[in-house]
Amino acid sequence: QDDNAAMWLFSADNIKSYCNSKHHGQLIAIIEYPFIFGDAIDGYQSQTMMHKKHLLSLLQLCYFIDAWLAFLSSANYPPSIHTISCDALDIASIIVDGYISLLFIFRDSLKETEPLMPWLHSTEACEHVFGSIHQIVPDFSYLDFLYMVSKLCIKICEENL
Repeated sequence: QDDNAAMWLFSADNIKSYCNSKHHGQLIAIIEYPFIFGDAIDGYQSQTMMHKKHLLSLLQLCYFIDAWLAFLSSANYPPSIHTISCDALDIASIIVDGYISLLFIFRDSLKETEPLMPWLHSTEACEHVFGSIHQIVPDFSYLDFLYMVSKLCIKICEENL
């Protein structure tokens, strides 16, 4: 994964450049996809966005995908050419369903004991730990990992100071 490429794809400057293009009428999907998906991703990672707004951005993503697929079907356009991959659509569905499930679990079981912080339910922390391990030993084994746990804890604590 290239975080810089993802940041560029979903950036306001990139979307603005497509909107200002003389061919923007032909680029409507290229404009809409990053805007809708980027809004949903921003909501998922935001530590300040209200849960209601985050849910609305995810539902907007879900409705956009449903409407786009319905349009492609009614216009007899092949989805394999005019939409993102089936795997990406499945991931989007899993994210939406997962967040809604997280809200229900929180409401029904955890509301009185803990705050809901959905950004902690992502793989970002694991990715950071594995990135730190790769900086110490590029091709590590499980045994290497066990030996470097204490060094890794110090490294991550120093990064957070």
